[in-house]
Amino acid sequence: MEGSARPTSGPVSDTLNEQVYQPVPHPQPYYSEGYPQPQPQLSPPLDARGSPGTHPSPNSQATYHDDKSPPLQSAPFGPQTPPFQPQTFQPYSPPYQPPSPNPPYQPGYAPSGSPNPPYQPAYPPSASPNRVTSPASGAPEVIQGFGFYQPQPGQGHRSLSPTLSQGSTAYGSAGRDSIPPNADGKEVYAVYQQPLQQQQQQQQHPEQAEKPRRRVCGLPILLFWIVVGVILLVLLGAGLGAGLGLGLKKKSNPAAAPATNTTKPFTGNPKLSIGGAIDPKYYSTKGAWNGSGIAFAGESFSGGERGLATVYFQHHTGDIRWMRLNSDYNWVGGTKAETVASDAKNSTPLSTVAYVMNGTNTYHLFYISKDGYVIQKSNSNATNFWQDGYVNQLKLKAFDDDSVGLQACWYGNFYGDSDYSKFPTVNGDKNTLAYSSQFGMHLWFPSDATTMEQYGYYEGQKTWISQRKWPGINGHAGVGCYSWGPGTVSYAMMVNLQNTIEFWWKDTNSSLPSTESHPIQSWQNATGAAINNVWPSTSLGYTTFFYAQSDDGFVRGYNISYEAESTTIVQDNTTIVGDASGPVAAIGGSHLTVSAIPNQKGAGANLWVFYQVNGDDITVFQRGLTEGQWGRGPMPIPDL
Repeated sequence: MEGSARPTSGPVSDTLNEQVYQPVPHPQPYYSEGYPQPQPQLSPPLDARGSPGTHPSPNSQATYHDDKSPPLQSAPFGPQTPPFQPQTFQPYSPPYQPPSPNPPYQPGYAPSGSPNPPYQPAYPPSASPNRVTSPASGAPEVIQGFGFYQPQPGQGHRSLSPTLSQGSTAYGSAGRDSIPPNADGKEVYAVYQQPLQQQQQQQQHPEQAEKPRRRVCGLPILLFWIVVGVILLVLLGAGLGAGLGLGLKKKSNPAAAPATNTTKPFTGNPKLSIGGAIDPKYYSTKGAWNGSGIAFAGESFSGGERGLATVYFQHHTGDIRWMRLNSDYNWVGGTKAETVASDAKNSTPLSTVAYVMNGTNTYHLFYISKDGYVIQKSNSNATNFWQDGYVNQLKLKAFDDDSVGLQACWYGNFYGDSDYSKFPTVNGDKNTLAYSSQFGMHLWFPSDATTMEQYGYYEGQKTWISQRKWPGINGHAGVGCYSWGPGTVSYAMMVNLQNTIEFWWKDTNSSLPSTESHPIQSWQNATGAAINNVWPSTSLGYTTFFYAQSDDGFVRGYNISYEAESTTIVQDNTTIVGDASGPVAAIGGSHLTVSAIPNQKGAGANLWVFYQVNGDDITVFQRGLTEGQWGRGPMPIPDL
């Protein structure tokens, strides 16, 4: 059998560690000198419990080991013979085997098998004092993994090498009393012993003796600590990542850098998006939001107590704030203290209406929230507190897109002011209609990409009423409107699906007869007035001139002759907004607003146009109402 220890030739030393063996061909294995032949007088074969009886089968699995088990009734018992005297043999010299981790068989175990055949020693007995002759043991060698089915010499099996054994065997019967004593009355066990030289070395240097390795949780201690270290590193990395993420989240506005924009490449139409919606690198880090809505409210009716005008915008933090142009033409506000709302969506459109009622100045601001609803915030000089308006109760869902339109108009004039006398008419003439006693607002917003919704509100009511759906209208673009109050012709300007601005009119004078060419109380398209090739998401504004962004990025003003069904564009009377050096383009899809402000000299008014040039700015362009040189300057928007 491969791996068995075989004798080799050569001289024999007196010490066990220097033996040299000579192989001898023989069908039975040979032991080295010091192993005498087994005694010829043997007791009858032992049964599975160590009692005389029949020889069990080699496949027997009888494994009685307790001292209290009853004797086997089926095994015949013969006459008792003198007890078998096993001889203690001296160890031979195979390679050293470490002590077995498994305990030896209990004394109750007795192997079965026929008497061993006689063995012939390979060499004559030596007179070495290190060897003691003893009778051969009949105990089988214990082979790891073989269980109780051991090779039986009596059946032609060759004894296995001690190098495969567990290191020790115990020979005895099931009962302690049945273990035969040796000559001095002690129990005899056949135990494999280490060579003498190795025993002496371990006795002289016990610290060098191999010690069992410590194990923690079933792992070697070194491997255990490696695993613990790896786990700690993973937990530390996860903790640092989570902490960093939370820290960044606290320091930045969630609206400023949406996760979807930072992980997905932009695949939409760049003319229908703006700022960070196209690429996260375009998000503002100071000043205004890149793509901020802009709303202007003149306040000449307030008697100067609140300045000349208020501009609402979206700060780069996402908040909706206001700045005021005071009576000495300086801008104030724009800080965190001037916040109106913090729940607006990115690049929300803004629209505002302001008026006076019963001596109270009232302000309404409209925008789209992060969850897509049209929101109204209202304030007055009586409360100085922004609160929800009535339109919020309707839960009006706006078109969900990066760029959408929204417009609120005072049911009066295009200045958003109830005191008409402060401003000239559409043709620049002095306004003779000083005051309107009827108050109200119109509101337009897109419900999808091709539909505009129109709602109306009248002062004293507590709800908004749906007035009209406008199909075939570009929901990405803005809306323009103007009205001079009850009994006059109102106008609404919208962009169709071919990026052309349409002018719609409605005569509200019910005292006039309605005709096919001029119906009353019905919206009609003035087909003679149309502006082609505008930016698909352009904003619209109107004061004296009508303003829109062309597809080349420049903001142009058009002189419109408003005559109901005969409305036309006055040719060769168009202006391009800029400064002394020439036209200045807006960022694509910039929101814009237009209005008039009394000039510093107190004679007449100046036209003011607001839009974005760099992305974190709101730039003001101004000139005379109908003519003059353009000039510009930035609004001083705080970074904090």
